[in-house]
Parts: sequence; structure tokens; C-alpha cells
Amino acid sequence: MLKILILAAHELELQPLHQPLATLAAAAGDGLSLELASVGVGLTAAGAGSARALGRQGPVDAAILVGSYGRYRGHGDFEPGQLLVPSALELLDGALLDGRAAVPDPMPQRLELDADLRGGLIEALALSPAATRLATTLAITTDDALAARLGRAGCEGENLEALAVAEACRLWNVPLGVLLACTNVVGAAGRAQWLAHRETAAEATRQALCQWLEHGAPGLSQPLP
Repeated sequence: MLKILILAAHELELQPLHQPLATLAAAAGDGLSLELASVGVGLTAAGAGSARALGRQGPVDAAILVGSYGRYRGHGDFEPGQLLVPSALELLDGALLDGRAAVPDPMPQRLELDADLRGGLIEALALSPAATRLATTLAITTDDALAARLGRAGCEGENLEALAVAEACRLWNVPLGVLLACTNVVGAAGRAQWLAHRETAAEATRQALCQWLEHGAPGLSQPLP
């Protein structure tokens, strides 16, 4: 049986997926299992929650992280619900950029995501194949000046969980794809924009994930049954 684990920081991001994924799994018969798990908000909770979910599920063929991200200014126009399938994840912090803090060598600071799985998502969703980086930050950036500083480091936007989820998947040797939708511009207005657009983002990731599955989930090591 092919097993795909769908992960999100919070159950609210998974709610739109329960019924359509159950329908798709039923249509595929006994050869496909689509499991969902909320892992927790922020680096610490998401890392532990992802490891727990992977251990509970047993052998998993692939994992997909769905959720939302904030876009840094200077990386395209703000469009609520705009999809991002990053190629790499990076730990980002203002003190690091200023040379006032350091990451010790054993601590993950940058991870490349599975190229085949990303390519399959890009293909199914007709997105640009250009390499993109997503930042994982310790906290939501609420200062416009700091947001501008972080945006100049090269990442498209920020998310609180992605790097921790990716590290858990790396340790379990599970390919991970990251599929996020934009809710806000990073900065002082970001939290209000997130509240206004979180449902739009959840619907965008629902449609995108179902579209990938309906196209046969390209990028997996074996085709859907």
C-alpha cells in the first residue's frame, strides 16, 4: 500500500481536506492510504509533532506539509492564496544576519527538499520551476524594518514550522514536499492579514493537493494505484 502523510501545524489547516481526501482514497481502493496529522505551531512543537506522527504511522512513502506563509516585500506582488512549493528551507534570524548570533555546526540551518516530489507538485500545479527558498523563523516577524532586512536575505517568505518538519522527515528518511499558500505580507500588518486570508489559504492548499493527487501524484517513487 502506498501511504502519504499530510501534515499541518494546526487542525484548522487540515479541516478542508478530510472529506475530499477520504473520497480520493476510497476511489483508489486498498492500494492508497492518505493520513492527516496536525503537528503543532512553531519550531519546537512541529519538530516533535512530526516525529511523533511519522513514528505512529509506520512506513510512509512521502509526506506533504500544507499550511500558510507570509511573503517578504520585494518578492512579487501580494496575492492571498498564492501557492509556494519551495526547493529549500532556511533558518533565518535578524541576529544571525547581523553577525550577533551563530548556529553551531550540528544544528540544521538549511535543508534541500526532495527534488522529485517538488518537481511533481510543480508539474501538477503548473507553477514556475525556479528554485525558491522559504525561511523558518523562531517567531512571527511583526516589525516592518526587520521584515525588510530578512527579505533581502533571499527567501520568498517565512513560516514557523517547515524546517522542523523537514528535519523530522529527514531523520525518518521520508521524502517531504512543502505546499503553502500566502496569507500576508510579513510585517506590522501581517497578523491582521493572516486572520483575513487564512481561509483563502486553506482552500488554495486543498485545491492544490487534490489536483496533485488527481494527476496521479507525480514525483512519488511509485505511481498511485
